[in-house]
Amino acid sequence: MNRMLRIGNDPTTWWATEADADALWPAGDVPHAPVPVPVLAPLAGQLILNPRALGAVAVLSAPPNEGGWVPSDVEAPAARIYVPGAPVADRTELGYRLAAGTDVAALVQQVSSAFADGSTLHVPVADGLGGGRLVVNGAALSHVVICPGRT
Repeated sequence: MNRMLRIGNDPTTWWATEADADALWPAGDVPHAPVPVPVLAPLAGQLILNPRALGAVAVLSAPPNEGGWVPSDVEAPAARIYVPGAPVADRTELGYRLAAGTDVAALVQQVSSAFADGSTLHVPVADGLGGGRLVVNGAALSHVVICPGRT
């Protein structure tokens, strides 16, 4: 069974496996260490929680099966980074498209480091307007989801 994750004031509900969601904070965890959680939907990728800036996180059981609905991942055509914000109609358009050539594994580590030490990270992004930079404040942002996109 999957679990729903609702984080602070973020309008997006994330889905993780029961095992991944239930293992968010094991006994003896470091209180300010970033917490990685693989997510299944609405985009498949790596959710990184920032306990130092996290106001609340709810881990909820999936609603009763009414007609067989099960969340499924959307494989984004390009790698994306999601930060909390306003919802978008098309789930594949959540967040920002990462610039071509972005090393997704290295970006996961960089975000985790920014969350751990409260630093600021500049992430190159590409959108319909030509691209730019997304500034991630590791001291204030509650979470980020990094989706590798199609390979």
